[in-house]
Amino acid sequence: MPHPKEGLFSVPQKNYAAPASSRSNTPIEKAKPSDHEALYALELRCFDPGMAFHYRQIKDLLQNPRADVWVMRDDLQIFAQLIVLR
Repeated sequence: MPHPKEGLFSVPQKNYAAPASSRSNTPIEKAKPSDHEALYALELRCFDPGMAFHYRQIKDLLQNPRADVWVMRDDLQIFAQLIVLR
């Protein structure tokens, strides 16, 4: 019997984790409104379209006083995000 979540996410392995050299020493920082396109691209790489936040939802979250959006980035891109809704 397949795992209940099997097939739920189609995440290419090469985009799933941060480069090993940046995982342990990359700070977590508050996302900026200008990060919305990079956050949307990350959503599309990590989640199926039905599960990912829409472009407008991400822009709204970045402006919402009841949401905190945190990111980790390397020299090239945002590779992790954390969204906290209060």
